[in-house]
Amino acid sequence: MLSTSPSDQRSGNFEALFAKSKETPKETSEEKRASAWGRDGFHGEYVPTTHVLLTTHPRRGCPIKVKWGAATPELRGPVIASITQPKLKNAIGTHNGSYCVYRSIAVAAGKMDPLFRPDLHNTAPPVEISPAPSWFDPSKMVSMDPWGHMITSAFGSHLKDGVDVRPTIGITKAHIQMPEAREAKKGANCT
Repeated sequence: MLSTSPSDQRSGNFEALFAKSKETPKETSEEKRASAWGRDGFHGEYVPTTHVLLTTHPRRGCPIKVKWGAATPELRGPVIASITQPKLKNAIGTHNGSYCVYRSIAVAAGKMDPLFRPDLHNTAPPVEISPAPSWFDPSKMVSMDPWGHMITSAFGSHLKDGVDVRPTIGITKAHIQMPEAREAKKGANCT
């Protein structure tokens, strides 16, 4: 779109009009950001912005489909909550839960690359959790991702294809010592 001043238009200053028509319009940072995104995520230079995206709710592309109740990770598909590939996102919210605010602060302060991806090598869980039959019933609600702790083994092919799949749960093995329970046990003469 040609933008000219009213004085150029009224005076018939055609040289000024012609010169302005040859100028290439400057791309705004929003246009640069939009053109840097391909179908499967970011493919360009990072353009700083005045805000940091915490979550994205509207559908903006072709998310990877999830078949709830599927018996294998291949059939079910990965849960994508990463904001680095909004077109593939198929979950509301973002990875890291409430800690996403700290990530956003680090990005806004220029201390963290907004496109950072964690290194998932050697992240296998220390213990196996056997699936419960209810996890594979699409009519029941499951509060955790059955394969959310096995990203590299369950969704390795997606990772190799460049999809930003991240863990949705963490598994650890711990020995907890609870002094209150020990004292209660002593008081009740339990062995």
